[in-house]
Amino acid sequence: MSGSICGGIISESQYQKALKSKDGIYEIMMSFVLPDKQYEKYLTFVKANKRGLANRIFKKYATSLI
Repeated sequence: MSGSICGGIISESQYQKALKSKDGIYEIMMSFVLPDKQYEKYLTFVKANKRGLANRIFKKYATSLI
């Protein structure tokens, strides 16, 4: 399980796992959640240094947990 504190980005499946674990919600506090398909695309663009495309996905699909 990977977590994200203070503004990180996680996938929907990581979010669902965290909800089921004992302290998981604390690991993902203040995160943004992307649907799994968009999360994979987002990571691909970030790794390819295509920040503009990654930002478009983030702005369109990301949901804040706060």
